[in-house]
Amino acid sequence: MYSYWEKQDWFEHYEFVIVGAGIVGLTTAYYLNKYCPGNKILVIDRHFIPSGASTKNAGFSCFGTVGEILDDLETVSRQEVINTIRLRWNGLNRLKEIHTPDIIEYMNRGGYEVFTEEESFEFCLDKVTEVNDIMEEAIGISHVFKIEDCLWSNKLVSRCISNALESELNPVRMIKNLITMLRKSHNIDFLFGLRLNKEQFNYEGKHIRISKDMNIAYEKLMLCTNAFSGDLINELDLTPYRNQVIVSEVLQNVPFSGTFHYDKGYVYFREIHGRLLIGGARNIDPATERTSEFGSNLLIIEELKRFAAEIILQKEVKFDFQWSGIIATGSSKKPILKSVNDHTFLAARLGGMGVAIGSELAWELTEKVIA
Repeated sequence: MYSYWEKQDWFEHYEFVIVGAGIVGLTTAYYLNKYCPGNKILVIDRHFIPSGASTKNAGFSCFGTVGEILDDLETVSRQEVINTIRLRWNGLNRLKEIHTPDIIEYMNRGGYEVFTEEESFEFCLDKVTEVNDIMEEAIGISHVFKIEDCLWSNKLVSRCISNALESELNPVRMIKNLITMLRKSHNIDFLFGLRLNKEQFNYEGKHIRISKDMNIAYEKLMLCTNAFSGDLINELDLTPYRNQVIVSEVLQNVPFSGTFHYDKGYVYFREIHGRLLIGGARNIDPATERTSEFGSNLLIIEELKRFAAEIILQKEVKFDFQWSGIIATGSSKKPILKSVNDHTFLAARLGGMGVAIGSELAWELTEKVIA
């Protein structure tokens, strides 16, 4: 049973309830607090600490590679590709407006697309001018992609495609910084470790049933649950996919700096605190990785270790950390932003680009909610 005090101060009526304490949910709370000051806001998350894709990604501040963009052009229009890139770019700019770079370990060391086959490199090389034109139309900057030497591994093609605008960050520092800023406001509450299912939501009655004798009432509800949104809303064009990430022991020498992409972005790696971080490769076992369950895939982990040993470092190394994160994809790379009804809103399906898209999607959600 709950006390009088608990019912008064924990389960009171809120103007805004946000489910999901990832980058979209927390940034939405940030904007709602900024533009609706004093309104009561509650942020709910299923984990004791935020543990979705927002804190389990590789910390890439990226917005597209030549190989990825060419792959997209095979299935969608040029304008849709431009819109996707612009959304990512705008999101990264919003992120930098909100966060002090040092706090989130934001570093601009450039990004690189690398190749193991000359044929794949030549295919992208022939299209660099075309993709640069797309980039200029999307973000207003010319010659984003350039050709550079790549001589630190003789297992890679000796040239690569660079992007000086790409950066990296610490995703947990980003989430912690958002929480720290929000906690300075006395009108914002958090409920961590509260797992909800769709039966607990009364969307028409505007309340969430927490227990048999307790509801949380609200005026407007925002679902910012990305890959887990299917647990709360039916019939979504959304497919969860799991990504594997591993981090090596501290190395005597890391022969590169920056962020790196391989195989149309399916494999990615970077240096972090003197270690090698490498992840992805879900495309070698997509059926198994099509899941919203955290867990290991030994086939993929062994492939990542092989790539690290044979291609990147050219020696065997020990890996100290391994985890998985869940992203959300669908028939389009455009995120889902919709009204479920006039007081319930959904923002999801960030396509593995939450760092880039998240802050912009949060802004668009805020505009929709307060319109």
